[in-house]
Amino acid sequence: MNPHLVGTQEIKVTRDRYKLCPSCSNYSHYAESHNYCIMCGAKMICECPDCLEPILYPTAKHCPSCGTGYGVKFAEAVKMELKMKTG
Repeated sequence: MNPHLVGTQEIKVTRDRYKLCPSCSNYSHYAESHNYCIMCGAKMICECPDCLEPILYPTAKHCPSCGTGYGVKFAEAVKMELKMKTG
């Protein structure tokens, strides 16, 4: 891990893992405190929703282990799940 200073807060970044935006395909290095896409505001994912394999390729559209897509269809499922939790 590599610490980065953002404002007055130190952010720990993992260089060999990524978070992907399933809505717009933006990506960033894995950091626990960065949960939402800076481009569109969607919740970022850091692992495959089916097999839980970490995302290791920043431009991946599908999981290399099980083939599950990371795209818009998954983003819609996340939105539905959030709606169900919040009522």
